[in-house]
This record gives sequence, C-alpha cells and structure tokens, in this order.
Amino acid sequence: MGVAFQGERGAFSEEAARRFFGRDVAVDPCETFADAFARVAEGLSWAAMMPVENSLAGSINEVVDLVLEYQLPAVGEVFLPVEQCLMALPGTTLADVKTVLSHPQALAQSSRFIKQIGAKTQVGHDTAGSARIIREEGLQGVAAIAAAPAAEIYGLDLLAQGIQNEASNFTRFFAIQPGGTPGEGHRKTSLVFRIAHEAGSLVRVLQAFAKHGLNLTKLESRPQKVRPWEYVFYLDVDGDLAAPGMQTAMAELRESVSFIHVIGCYPAASLP
Repeated sequence: MGVAFQGERGAFSEEAARRFFGRDVAVDPCETFADAFARVAEGLSWAAMMPVENSLAGSINEVVDLVLEYQLPAVGEVFLPVEQCLMALPGTTLADVKTVLSHPQALAQSSRFIKQIGAKTQVGHDTAGSARIIREEGLQGVAAIAAAPAAEIYGLDLLAQGIQNEASNFTRFFAIQPGGTPGEGHRKTSLVFRIAHEAGSLVRVLQAFAKHGLNLTKLESRPQKVRPWEYVFYLDVDGDLAAPGMQTAMAELRESVSFIHVIGCYPAASLP
C-alpha cells in the first residue's frame, strides 16, 4: 500500500509524492485520476498526490471535480517545477531523433525545441509511459519528453534538459490523505461552496472574508454536472481555519451558501 498517482513510474506526480512524503515512499501508479481517488477511498492506497493547477495552463478541471466528488482531505500542497527532458535509447544523438513521443501537453510545452531539431511529433498517453514504450519496443530514432527520473527508471539517455518553452512553469499538487495530520507552518485553507441563485450572493461571500482581513488567493467557478447552468465555487484563503477571524468569516459564509465543504487547511507551500 502506497501513495496513488496518475501516470507511470517516473511521472511528475511521483516526484511530487516523494518530495512531500519522503524519497523512499511506496507508490501506486494509476491509469486515471479517478482510479487514484478510488484507491484512496477504498483503502487500497493510504494517500494520493494529485495535480490541481498549472501556472501556465490553469486548473486541471478533472481533478478539481474529483476533489468535490470524493471529498477526501488535503493535508498539504507541493509546487513542482516542470522541467521537460528529452530522452532516447542509449547511443542516440539529437541528430538521430526523427520523432518525439509524449503526452499532448508536454509536446505543446516543448514545441519550440521540437521545431528546432526538426522532428515530427507523436501523441502518447503519458510522459513517463512514452519513455517506457521506447525502451520496451526498442524504438530507434524516437525520443520521449518526460521528467528526468524517467530516463533512469527506463534505462534511457538524457539528450537535453529544460526544453520547455517557458522556464517558469510550475504545477501545484494536493497531498490527499484521509486521517492525515497537516504539518506546521503558515496555513492556507481550501474550500468549495454553492451559493443561492439570487442577486448579490457572491458579493456577500466575498465580503465575509474581506471585512475580516482575509486574503483570497484563488476563486474559480465550476459547472455542476447534475444542475445545468448552476455552479460551485472553489476558494483558497490565506489563513488558518482555527484563527478567530477565519472562524467568524466561515460562520457568516455558512449563512450565505447552500453547500460548503472544506477541502483542507494545510501549510502553504513556497515556490522552490
């Protein structure tokens, strides 16, 4: 039993899990985000590491929706730099690379480099999975884009590192752990709520935090699957749920919403 994540060994999510839970933690790779959540909910994995937001692409909506569906607690967050690397079979040079295989997002994030080396692209289901396929099938002239650890895991040569278009590219992860205890440090609180369908509802919610001096670091709406044209809101607040000002704001919030769920109150991560 380990930490569940979407992807194969060597994925960015695995690196985030090791940074948060420890380098030697056991991991449970899963095919989909939903599979990872289900493993934790069923007690097959004791925790999960889930990407919720990218600094360039925005929220990962599928994960955000699953956070609401499963209502498993977040005990921490990780900001992981996204450094895309090119890797291929041992002995391969950049001049040998004719095709680059990877997840569509990794291909898009590295489009300038791919154009520079004159290679064509081939879409794969997963970054680390693309590295595995190259090794297992012995694909000559094909390189994968993945995180650096994938090269070591699958016995490939690193041909280039940091090939992403934008140097400042980070993914934010939630550490999901039922029964877990958040660590020490300055707190952030994440929650989701649904407001009444009437004028001024959202304003009242925002005022509840503003008048108590609480800074909102994220506010985003998501459509409800079972109620067309109705929305839930995801909110990150810079503050501890146990602080008096936050408790008062939450009490006022509950008077203005029809549903509320606290995802977690945990130490706010810093950029590496």
